[in-house]
Amino acid sequence: MRRVLSVFLGLLLLVYPFCSIRAEEGEEQAAGIALQSPMAVLMDTSTGQMLVEKAGDQKAPAASAIKVMTLLLLYDGIEEGRLRMEDTVQVSDNAAKTGGTRAFLDRGASYKAEDLIKAISVCSANDASVAMAEAMYGSTDAFVAQMNARAKELGANNSLFTTCTGLDDENSYTTARDLAIIASALSRHRNASQYTAIYMDQINHAEGRVTELTNPNRLVRFYTGCDGYATGSSNLAKYCGVITAKKGETRLVAVILGANDSNMRFDDARTLLEYGFANYTQRMLAKKGEILRKNVEIPGGTPKYVNLVAKDDIRVVLKRGEENQIKKEIELLPDVQAPVEMGQKLGTLNVYIGDTLIGQSDAIAEAQVKRATLWEAVNTILRYWIMG
Repeated sequence: MRRVLSVFLGLLLLVYPFCSIRAEEGEEQAAGIALQSPMAVLMDTSTGQMLVEKAGDQKAPAASAIKVMTLLLLYDGIEEGRLRMEDTVQVSDNAAKTGGTRAFLDRGASYKAEDLIKAISVCSANDASVAMAEAMYGSTDAFVAQMNARAKELGANNSLFTTCTGLDDENSYTTARDLAIIASALSRHRNASQYTAIYMDQINHAEGRVTELTNPNRLVRFYTGCDGYATGSSNLAKYCGVITAKKGETRLVAVILGANDSNMRFDDARTLLEYGFANYTQRMLAKKGEILRKNVEIPGGTPKYVNLVAKDDIRVVLKRGEENQIKKEIELLPDVQAPVEMGQKLGTLNVYIGDTLIGQSDAIAEAQVKRATLWEAVNTILRYWIMG
């Protein structure tokens, strides 16, 4: 299933490039939008459509904002059964001595995996990240190798991860587009936002010691619908953020890289999210199993006709006001004859805005059509002859 979703995301990114609003650094992105940060994107997570883009493919460090990939790999591993939330994880010396933001885990102590994931999600704890990476894949090196493999699987091809923490390394880099792709994959793990949405919490240690956890993503507190995912800052990366919010059925992710300060990072993220929710709307243009055309004739078949249905959902994000420009066309395959299996592709549903293709689904047979027997064929000929 995970690989199917990865291929699906990659195909969406090929189908929907027309929705991206591009601009050179420093220019307005659209009416009413001016971004201060040098790199920024806005993406709809369910479709993979890029709504706004500014230097989206420029490679740069992202500090702890890369933890969207750390979290994705952890949730993938839990889904695959590598580790359970209720399992205990022993903290190695390597994990306990990790620098930067920490949960101050005790060396040699054991913690529930759920508590360590909460520490990563809420306060971007580096020691918890290393402990979970070692528990999941045996070593941080093996975990980082999987981070890079997973990025390639998703089509995030302009990233190189060298740590699971995001601590400064001149050899590591990513892009705003890649982080948006990764965040979109993370959004498919519904439990992820349960923890990244927390503003303040705590982790309990042995002998009663407590570490207070505070989320550096202040928009989870001050922007309605914001529930994740990660922020980061360093001398190399400056101020970065992968900020997501959901309103209704629409989830958007804004990625900011290289902002000069924290205010710029959050101001740009807020601007992007508000623009997206105000100007775009999500629409289901075809539902899986929906009848696209009734009574398509199948030469030599019994029955003679079959309905065409959509193989997949077609869900897109449209700029408000574009709904009345939508056109749907069905392109039938040539020379289709019996027999036809249920689910066999007989054509393609193409959806356009004007002349621009915005979505596709295979048009498949709703039922089986067998090849007519000789007697059935003779009967059909006679019936047409008698009836004129």
